[in-house]
Amino acid sequence: MPEAAAAPTNEYVYVDWGPEFYARHSTEFTHAEGPALTVNIGWLALQHILSDGGSGYFPRRLVTRYLDDGRLRNPADAPTFALPAYAVYATDHTASPVQPALEAIRELVAAITAGTPDHEGR
Repeated sequence: MPEAAAAPTNEYVYVDWGPEFYARHSTEFTHAEGPALTVNIGWLALQHILSDGGSGYFPRRLVTRYLDDGRLRNPADAPTFALPAYAVYATDHTASPVQPALEAIRELVAAITAGTPDHEGR
């Protein structure tokens, strides 16, 4: 069995990103005592960390500009969590914008994953 990741620091801000994140986070940090702060609004946690310091898990799209300008850093040894995204749409639609929308989402994800600037402003 692989060794559990080092527990988050006492300045850790836990953001409730949903049950899948909770399950993976709990599995990764089996010996963590608990965060200093728990929130369910990601941008609020980010603003707290930017103004008062600390650490937390955020979607890359939310923190890219802060990583780029050096206000945040992504520790190389921190576990990463890839979570699924779901698209919900009516099955009885007549003019289908679903396929073009799915293609646009796939392109955006590919651009973000590749680290290209194509996702800026979208």
